[in-house]
Amino acid sequence: MTTVTIEGELRGHVAGALRDYITKLYEHKASTPSKAAKADYDRTIAELQKLLDTVEA
Repeated sequence: MTTVTIEGELRGHVAGALRDYITKLYEHKASTPSKAAKADYDRTIAELQKLLDTVEA
């Protein structure tokens, strides 16, 4: 496990990058026919959303 401290303006930049990445993952998920791959995308998106929530708090 790694701990990262993000302060000041950088928080907004990191939050924006995470939002963009999550959006891209949703796009890739939509184009994937595999149910297993979609489940993997869902897990990854959920973890990144938790991270985003922490950054935005």
